Amino acid sequence: MSAIDSLKTAYELAKKGATIELQEAIMSLREEVMALQERNLELAQENAALREQAQLKNTVVFERGIYWKMEGEEREGPYCPQCHDANEKLIRLQIKNSNVQGRRWSYYLCQTCKTHFDC
Repeated sequence: MSAIDSLKTAYELAKKGATIELQEAIMSLREEVMALQERNLELAQENAALREQAQLKNTVVFERGIYWKMEGEEREGPYCPQCHDANEKLIRLQIKNSNVQGRRWSYYLCQTCKTHFDC
């Protein structure tokens, strides 16, 4: 039964003066309204998440093997391509330095998936 049907039933019972049945109809109506409110909240949260994903796709660029987020003309990042491609998550890469046999170089490291990328 829909909330509208329950409301019509409650109205008809109120006109007849059926107190117990009216209380039951009102309780049923409350339950249906609460379920609708919960569903509305779920849909609003899903909508917000989808809007955020769509906006993110418009601001993230792939450049030289890693992702950057563009804020106008400014670049923010870099972000892990493996985490973004697999899970659509922007995980910031950390710059690490290494020194092996007297040779020194820097690389990006993702703390989440442990993948490293040349700078």
